[in-house]
Amino acid sequence: MPGEDMLEWHARHTNREVLKQTISLYSLIVPRTYVDVGRFRMFGATLGQMPGWSTDLQQASELGACAARLLSQRPKIRRALLKRLAERQLWIAANTLPGEDTLIARTHAALRSRHKGLLTLVAPIVAHTSNAESSSYSSYATAVRRLSSERRVQVDLLSTVIQDPDRLSADVDILVLDDPDALAAFYSLSEIVLVGGSLLPSLNGASSPAAAAVAGCALLMGPHGGEYLGLASDLNHAAIMASEEVATAVAQTGVTTGGIHQGNFGTPREAEGQVSGTPGAPVVSPWLSSPSVGPARLIAGAMGSVDASGGYGRNGPWLGDVQGAARIVR
Repeated sequence: MPGEDMLEWHARHTNREVLKQTISLYSLIVPRTYVDVGRFRMFGATLGQMPGWSTDLQQASELGACAARLLSQRPKIRRALLKRLAERQLWIAANTLPGEDTLIARTHAALRSRHKGLLTLVAPIVAHTSNAESSSYSSYATAVRRLSSERRVQVDLLSTVIQDPDRLSADVDILVLDDPDALAAFYSLSEIVLVGGSLLPSLNGASSPAAAAVAGCALLMGPHGGEYLGLASDLNHAAIMASEEVATAVAQTGVTTGGIHQGNFGTPREAEGQVSGTPGAPVVSPWLSSPSVGPARLIAGAMGSVDASGGYGRNGPWLGDVQGAARIVR
């Protein structure tokens, strides 16, 4: 519908109320363009209904599917482990390929002197075979050996830490996630996710960043992001728009933000209890007061850039440090 016709139609009170009620029935909306985001906002859609936008139908479908999965799974993490994780600064390398984990270990080593309590969670991608259980165990064990050989970092399996949270001592540098189903729960605890498959060239290319983006994590991608660089760029624009809109709305209310926009939280989701209620909530946009799908908080130093340093929100300096260390060790 042309812009002028849309405004004229929307100006009629009856039509406006009917459309607003209709849109409120949808839990997820994936607009095609930035302009469509604005139109849906005028019609009464909330940012919580729009995890991002994409002109590609397949990518839009993937965004919607990931958002629905995050809402339905309601992942839970034991309180004792949550307490341990709250003392650490967590970031995730998701769906990594063999060879990338060694780069991640070096990045961790370069960062830990500046970030006390740094904890890296590595989730290796596992090839499907006829004997899936045996293959998975072998892949995770191999990843632990590769990581342990780099820069004298201490590595443990997530499954052992879940069984005994006391194993997650201050000496543990890296956890290897050996339960793929638990990844969504940990997205809710991390500000930053490195997209696996993007650091080194591979036949299949980078893994999809959709789940991490919908969970509200800032995306860090290497030079081999391929087609997903475009998706991440679009979501960058959504994050910038969302953060500016919310900041303006909060400023107009006169409510004290308690430093949420000032970057002074020591751990990634330390603000979660103050902002969205429960630490480890399945979907964790810090700007929302109830569990909902929030706009992806991707960070960019320049419009449309996926891995530029700088950024918006409290995790900007932290993301810049990760990016800088990753460039050094590559």
